This record gives sequence, structure tokens and C-alpha cells, in this order.
Amino acid sequence: MKNSKKYLFLMVALTISLFFSSLRQPWANSFVAFCFLLSIIAAAYSASKSRRQLLTMLALSVSAVLPLWEIALSNKTVIETVNNPLWLILTFYVGSIFFRDILKDRRISINEIHGAISVYLLIGIFFGMVFQIVAVFDPNALYFNPTNFTNATPSDGEYFYYSFITLTTVGYGDVSPVAPIARSVSMIEAILGVMYVATMIARFVGIHTNKDG
Repeated sequence: MKNSKKYLFLMVALTISLFFSSLRQPWANSFVAFCFLLSIIAAAYSASKSRRQLLTMLALSVSAVLPLWEIALSNKTVIETVNNPLWLILTFYVGSIFFRDILKDRRISINEIHGAISVYLLIGIFFGMVFQIVAVFDPNALYFNPTNFTNATPSDGEYFYYSFITLTTVGYGDVSPVAPIARSVSMIEAILGVMYVATMIARFVGIHTNKDG
């Protein structure tokens, strides 16, 4: 994979994964999981600076994807108690690798822009998984307005929807945190989303200014 495009495929794959996550179909969930997994493996492979990083990422990837076989057998307990935390750890680990890789670059290129967008998407996905885990222990932690959401049980895509609405501080109001833990996580995500965008813009402007100077 060319260096200038190593984050382009990740950004596109994450976008496609988020689109299909909104479909309430069993095949869509499996497609999203494998698309997400393959995209971060490819990107992490190019961004890994040591064999230890690569082996850790591969071990987490294998651990995260194995429970999908149990999902195919309709064992919902596995995804609620094992699979989501594994995906959460994997997302955090590879996201941290990408973020450090971007910060080390001393020039602005299309690759850094794709990388910054990819990390932003990973932040939203990470918190979407956090809300799914919170809902396992408290199904009423988030209130989904029945006027907008007709299904009794929220799908993964609906948790991701709320996550990105919170991350971007749009706040449509059709989903709201009810439990204290959900409010705390929502507050942290909103602050992190604003600070990330501000930090990236300041960094890109600073690099561009120093280059011109």
C-alpha cells in the first residue's frame, strides 16, 4: 500500500461500515465487522513501527473476530459479554497507533488528512461501542424517542448514530442519555470531539505557518 494512500482505504472502509451498520439485517452486522476488521488490519500493518505492535494488533483482531462464529449460532450472550469489550480494546489500540503516527509527521499531505479523519471516525465508533456495553448493564441508559425509532431494541447502528451526534455536538434530541453513566460518557465524548477537531486544525495551521516561515 502506497504511503500516500495508507489511510484512504481505512477512511472509506470505516464510512462504508457505518453506513451498513444502520441496516437491521444479520448479514449487515457480519459485513460491517469483517469490513472494519480488515480495514484496520491493513492500515495498522502499514502504520506499525515494531513487530510487537503488529503482533498485539493481530492478536486483538483474532480475539475480536472469533466470537462471530458464536453469533452465527444465535448465542447473544457472547456478543454482549465478550465481543463488544474485545472490539472496544482493538479500536482503542489501533486508534492510538494511528494518532501517534499522524502526530509524528512534520508535513501536511493528503495522507495526514485522511488519517485525521479516520481517527475521528474511530473515536465515534469507540464511543458507540461504549454505549452498547453500557446498555448491556442498563438497557434504559439511553432514551430513544419512539416517534423516531420504532424498534423495541436499538441496533448497533443506532448506538453509533447517537455516538456521532454527540461527538459532533449536533444534538438532534431524538436520543438522550438517561442514566448517570450515559450522561458522563456523553459529556466526555462531546468534549473530546471538540478538542480533537480544534487540536488538529491548530496543528495543521501551525505546520503550514512554520513551513511558509
